[in-house]
Amino acid sequence: GAYLPVDPDYPADRIAYILGDATPALVLSTGDTAERLAGVGGGARWLTVDTDPDVDSSPVSAATLRADHPAYVIYTSGSTGRPKGVVVSHRGLAAFATSCVERFTVDAHSRVLQFASPSFDASVLELCTAVAAGAALVVPPPGPLVGEALAEVLRDHRITHALIPPAALASVPTQAADELTHFQTLIVGGDACPPELLTHWAPGRRMINAYGPTEATVAATISAPLAAGGPVPIGTPVVNTRAYVLDARLRPTPVGVAGELYVTGDGLARGYLDRPALTAERFLANPYGPPGTRIYRTGDIVRWTPEGTLEFVGRTDEQVKIRGFRIELGEIETVLGRHESVGRAVVIARENDEGAKNLVAYVVPADGATVEVPRLRDDLAARLPDHMMPAAFVVLDALPLTAHGKLDRKALPAPDFSPTSWTGPRTPQEEILCELFAEVLGLRTVGVHDSFFDVGGDSIMSMRLVTKVRATFGIRLSIRTVFEAPTVAELADRLTGDTEGDTLDVLLPLRTTGDRAPLFCVHPAGGLSWVYSGLMKHIGADRPLYGLQARGLADPSAKLPGSIEEMAADYVAQIRSVQPNGPYHLLGWSLGSLVVHAMATQLRAAGEEVGLLANLDQYPVDRSEPEPERLPDQQDALRIMLDFVGYDLDSLGDEPLEYATVAEVLRERQSVFANLDESAITALADVFANSRTLIGGFEPQPLDSDVLVLVAEPDETVPAAELAERAERWRPFVTGKIEYRVVRCTHAHMMQAEPAAEIGRVLAEKLGESK
Repeated sequence: GAYLPVDPDYPADRIAYILGDATPALVLSTGDTAERLAGVGGGARWLTVDTDPDVDSSPVSAATLRADHPAYVIYTSGSTGRPKGVVVSHRGLAAFATSCVERFTVDAHSRVLQFASPSFDASVLELCTAVAAGAALVVPPPGPLVGEALAEVLRDHRITHALIPPAALASVPTQAADELTHFQTLIVGGDACPPELLTHWAPGRRMINAYGPTEATVAATISAPLAAGGPVPIGTPVVNTRAYVLDARLRPTPVGVAGELYVTGDGLARGYLDRPALTAERFLANPYGPPGTRIYRTGDIVRWTPEGTLEFVGRTDEQVKIRGFRIELGEIETVLGRHESVGRAVVIARENDEGAKNLVAYVVPADGATVEVPRLRDDLAARLPDHMMPAAFVVLDALPLTAHGKLDRKALPAPDFSPTSWTGPRTPQEEILCELFAEVLGLRTVGVHDSFFDVGGDSIMSMRLVTKVRATFGIRLSIRTVFEAPTVAELADRLTGDTEGDTLDVLLPLRTTGDRAPLFCVHPAGGLSWVYSGLMKHIGADRPLYGLQARGLADPSAKLPGSIEEMAADYVAQIRSVQPNGPYHLLGWSLGSLVVHAMATQLRAAGEEVGLLANLDQYPVDRSEPEPERLPDQQDALRIMLDFVGYDLDSLGDEPLEYATVAEVLRERQSVFANLDESAITALADVFANSRTLIGGFEPQPLDSDVLVLVAEPDETVPAAELAERAERWRPFVTGKIEYRVVRCTHAHMMQAEPAAEIGRVLAEKLGESK
C-alpha cells in the first residue's frame, strides 16, 4: 500500500481537505492527535496506535505488488488554491534509493539524520539513504533544528550524513564545521545554496547539492562533491533518469544557453491524484523517447555547463521556492480572496537586502469593507501552513495596471515596515534586542513594542533570531517563545525574568546566565555602564556580564564618594554579593580603569585571586599637567552622549544644546540614552564632575597581578615603542606582567560597534586562558 504523510500541526481545514481528497483506507495517529482533530477526515477509519486495543489484530489485506504501484502520496501547493497530491511509484523509489547509496557513499556504519518532516519529501531521501544501506536513521528530539541546537544534534549523535537546507545550515555557528570531523557527507537542497556556505562547510567533507521536484521522486539531479570557492551546480541526473534543457519549441538548447528543464525516467511520478487534466498539463508525451513514455515539465530554467552539469537559473512561472518549500502563489491568493474584507489579492516573492525571499501579500478591500491586517493574518494562519504565510500585508486602493490593463507586478510597492508609533529601547538588553531584530529583518530600526511578525518576520526568520539571541544572551529559546513574546519588550522580560530592577542601579546585570566566572565592568567618568552591553555579542554566552554604575544616578540625593578608594570598596561589596570568591575578572574604561586597579588591590589584600584585569586606555595621572579649568556640566553630558552614538560634534557649533534636540537624535540612533530625562542628565553631569575631581586625587597602590592594557590609537603610523611606553606607565604600580593591545579608535569611541567587537575578541581570548 501507499502512505500519505500529514503533518498534525497543519491547520485543521488543510488536514480535512487532504484527507477528503485522498480518501485513505486508514488514518494512523496517536490518541491525542485523533482527539484534537475529531470530526476531520470524513468517513475514514482512524486507528490510534498508542490507545487502540486492537492495533495488533487489525486485518490486513494483501495484493500483488507491481513496480508501478503507488509507494506514497505527498501533497504540495496548488496554483488553483487546492493542494495537489503527487503519486510516486515503487519504481521511482527503487531508482532513487540506488542513487542515494551510490552518490552519498553511505554504508552500514553510517548515521543519517532525519532532519525533514515526514510531510516533506526530503524525508524520503533520508529514509532511502539510511534503510537502503542498512545504516542508522537518527530521529532527533522534538523542536526546531537550527543554530546551536542543530550543531548539538550533529555532535552528540555523531551524524555522518545529513540533508540540511541552506537556510538552516547558515544558522549553525561556523566553528562547528571544523569541530564535526565525523560529519562526512553534507547534502544541501530544497533551495539555492549561497557560495559562502561552501567556504565554511565544503573543506574536509563531501558537500553535495541535490535538486528535484516532488514529481520526480525527491531528486532528479545530484551534484559531484562541491569545492570551496567553486560554483554550486545542481549536478547530473540520478539513476535511470534523463534531463533535457529545451526552448519554447521543445528543442534542445546549446551548452551555456538557458532553457526549461524537462526530466524523464523511472523517477517520474504517476501524476496528480484524481487530477487528470493537471497531470496531462505537466506530464507530456516524451518527444525524445520511445512511444508511450512521458516527460515532466519542471518550470525551472537551467543551462548545461561545458563540464556536463546543470546550473539553476530561475523559474518560468509564478511558482516560487522559499527555504526549501515549493509554493504556488495562486493558492495563497485564492485563500486571501475568500476573506469577506478582500476584493482582490496578489502575492509575490520579494528579496530583502540580504537576498532572502519573503512573501508579500497585496490586498484591495471589497466594496464597503475595511481590511484589518491582524484579523486577516489570523484568518490566513488558520488555513495555511507557516511556510505559506506572507511576511507582509500591503493594503492598496487599487492594484497597479499596465497600459494594456494587465497587472503591473513591477509597480507593486515595497512593504513599509516603519512603525506608526516608535518607542526606543529602555534598557541595555532591549537595545541589543532591537539591534538583533533589525539585523534579522533587514530594517534600520525596530521599536520595543513592534511585533516581530508585524514588521516583516516569519517563522523561518524567527529561527535566525532565536540563534542570535542565544549566542548573545546565553538563553535557550524556542521559536514558540518568539510567537508568544514577539516584541522586544516582551522578549526582554523572558530573558531576564526581572522587571523590578532599575537600569540606574549600582549593580547592573547585563547578562546573568552562564556557568563561568562573571566579567565585572566599571563605568567611565559619566557613571553609566550601559555602554558595555555591546560586548555581549563578542564574549561567550556562558559568561555572565555585570556593570558597576555610579551612585547618584538612581538616587540623585545620595552622597557621592569622596575618593576612588571609597568607590572601589563599594563596588567590591557589590560584586561579592554576586560572586563571593575569586577569581574576579575586572574591566574598566577611562575612570573605570583606575577604579578596577583599586578594586584589585583591595581584593588581593583580602586574599582573593584576580583573574583578568583589563584597562581600557587609562593611565596614572600625570601631575605635571595643569588641572582642568572647569568641571563638566549638563552640556558636556549631552555632547558625550551624542559623540557616543556617532554624531558629528563639529556640526553643532557653539550654541547651547537643547535637551529635546539631543533626545530626538538619540531616538533616531535607537540609543537607550534617549530614555534619560533632564533630571537624569543633571545627575549624570554631577557624577561626571565628581569623577573628574576623584581622578586628580587618586594615587594607585602597588598591585601583584597581571594587567592587560587596551591602548586606543587611531593613527597607524604611531611607532609600536611609543604605544608600549604608554602601557608601561603602569610599571611603578604593577609587579606582574603588563601586556598591551592596540585598538584603532579614539579613547572616547572604544565602545562603539567596531572597536567593541575588537575589544570583545581580545577579552574572549584572554578569558579563555583564565579559570
